[in-house]
Amino acid sequence: MGKLWDKNGIKSVLLALIFLGVALTAFAIYGYIRNSYEIGQNVAYQIQSQNRAIDPQTQTEGQMLMVADIQLRELVRDRNVMMIIGGVGLVLLAVGWIGRDWLSGQTSKIVT
Repeated sequence: MGKLWDKNGIKSVLLALIFLGVALTAFAIYGYIRNSYEIGQNVAYQIQSQNRAIDPQTQTEGQMLMVADIQLRELVRDRNVMMIIGGVGLVLLAVGWIGRDWLSGQTSKIVT
């Protein structure tokens, strides 16, 4: 346990934070793009974006529109979650980067 908290151990933890931040950010970007594409393909979104009024003729047609709207809401929620995950990834990346930079500065001051 003592080796984890020496300078090399802390640098390794900070490097892991950098990699985790990059991975989370990449995952969030992929998820955001995928969800945005699926939102664009959603029937309810297409109807809403064109400001069309719909008068379903049958109960089945109304149920299909309701399901499309529920899917649209889930896709928007998932896209918003991807924004949060991307933000967390960027924060981890920044903390790891700044921490390693600060430790490198401390090490160079000790050596000179």
